[in-house]
Amino acid sequence: MSAWPLAVSIAYPVCIGWLLILLAADGLHYGTLATGTVIPEDVAEAGWMVSSLLLGAAALHSSAGRHSWRKTRRGCPGSDCRS
Repeated sequence: MSAWPLAVSIAYPVCIGWLLILLAADGLHYGTLATGTVIPEDVAEAGWMVSSLLLGAAALHSSAGRHSWRKTRRGCPGSDCRS
């Protein structure tokens, strides 16, 4: 297994998918405006809706609130430490 925990590795690809689909939908929409070609607007709108769903899924995933990269202080294991 890699250095990233499995739960964290689920949320990051969803965020990357959100970004790629959003950029593709924007590129399709603005590309058609720049070139004057005609495509149904539903294609770009579907891309925007799917990207919103992916962003919501990544935000609501259980790994979104975890901070696995934080190190605990010495002599204070886990979340028992208070700043």
